[in-house]
Amino acid sequence: MYFSHRKLKVDLNRMLGGRSMAPVITDQDLGHMKTFSENTKRKIISEIMIRTPVEESNLQGNTSYARAVLKLRARGLELIELQPQETALTTVWYSQTRTLLGCMKLEVAAMLIGEFGGHDENSATLRIWRI
Repeated sequence: MYFSHRKLKVDLNRMLGGRSMAPVITDQDLGHMKTFSENTKRKIISEIMIRTPVEESNLQGNTSYARAVLKLRARGLELIELQPQETALTTVWYSQTRTLLGCMKLEVAAMLIGEFGGHDENSATLRIWRI
């Protein structure tokens, strides 16, 4: 699904109660998502739907979603899919590490679901798969 960057940022800001999205979803994230291959994205999402996650975290509090995004970036994952709902946001992140000889070494995918409620009622669920 394609969104204009400006409209998406407005929608995300509204969802978070007007707080800045700068540290959460950046233009660089949105640009990478837009250029990522649709076929590869479908394959990755199909793979994670049939597998059990190797790691799962549940975070609570106003900064839970931002902390989870920063954790994913620190692990080298990049945004490949974003689905905003009325009070939630689902994102899929992906990383592919290669060996020195160019052979594939490790593929990691993550799904982050942020739920945005009232004051301090935000939560995030982070699931990570090795595919």
